[in-house]
Amino acid sequence: MAEVVEFTYEAPEISEEGDIVTWHWAIVNNGTQPVTKVVLTHRVTPTVMFDRLTGPSEVVGEVVKSRWETLGAGEKSEGTITAVLPEDLTGTVQINGRVVWQNAQAN
Repeated sequence: MAEVVEFTYEAPEISEEGDIVTWHWAIVNNGTQPVTKVVLTHRVTPTVMFDRLTGPSEVVGEVVKSRWETLGAGEKSEGTITAVLPEDLTGTVQINGRVVWQNAQAN
């Protein structure tokens, strides 16, 4: 079965000073039926301090969780995650996501 709920990240935007990074994300239900209990978990490595979130998102420990009770067929949602990078950071910063959901079919 093909994935019904898919998400994407745009290339990160980095401040001129190089100390703040923002990711724009989007999620869409490509299916023909609504889905429920949708949770998109964003994990940034190495660990950063989250500065600002948009969309239905909250910081939970070291990750950001975006949640929807229902995502209708064809429905799309978007948001951003902004993080402050540590001064001693070397190497790259990466964001990875994982989405889970339930089919909304009646029992």
